[in-house]
Amino acid sequence: MTENDLYNVLQGLMPSGLQFVAPYLDEVPLPKDNYAQMNIIEVQPIGWNQRRVDTSDDKKATFAYDIEKIYRVQIDFYGSESYDNALYFHQSLSVNLVEDDDTICLKRIGNIENRCFLQENKKYLKRYGFDIELFIVDTITKDSPYLKNILVNLARIGN
Repeated sequence: MTENDLYNVLQGLMPSGLQFVAPYLDEVPLPKDNYAQMNIIEVQPIGWNQRRVDTSDDKKATFAYDIEKIYRVQIDFYGSESYDNALYFHQSLSVNLVEDDDTICLKRIGNIENRCFLQENKKYLKRYGFDIELFIVDTITKDSPYLKNILVNLARIGN
């Protein structure tokens, strides 16, 4: 699963109305107030690649390799309503990830933490956030030559 795909799925599970900003974009100015960011902190494979036939014909087959991974994602809320947004989105994710269609399953949702700090310009930044861990099955596909039907004629010569 690509970074953008994961962020799009998670944002789709959250209530609308809050702007999500891509992390670490120095050239883009941040919104004035009340925005959020998501960062993938860690991806941990927890199984072996499982091979299955995805498609096949008489000449080639496409094999899919599935592996289950745990994605740890940090979600931070900034601005004057950061605490309220963290509470609301925390509860929304804990409900929506359980009722999802099994493409992403919730493993663990962390506590809401006070991550406020004093910026370099001595301005106080209000920030609250939490971490989530998700079970996600990633799949890659690979084409291989494939023989489906082989016709063998045996001829017996002599005794």
